[in-house]
Amino acid sequence: MVSWLTLVELSSVYSRAGMEHPSALALYSIEKVGAELADLDMETVIREALKLSSRLRLRTLDLLHISASIQAGCKFFMTLDREIRRKSEELEKMGITIL
Repeated sequence: MVSWLTLVELSSVYSRAGMEHPSALALYSIEKVGAELADLDMETVIREALKLSSRLRLRTLDLLHISASIQAGCKFFMTLDREIRRKSEELEKMGITIL
């Protein structure tokens, strides 16, 4: 499961790389790995991210991704982001295992 934030980030990466149809390519990429787009209330995601900001001290988009995963009920969070990985112990206390 991925949030719409992931779709936006992928589209942005593809666009900056000069690829044609970045949004369609982003959607294809998500489908290709077998992920589903989570339909989440973004206001709730933002409010949760605000609560997490002082506890996790991560960048804004990282907080939003973590918040979205909490709202979606995810138990696992896949990332290569070093800052998020450094918070794995704290996130484990919150019921999220970093992969």
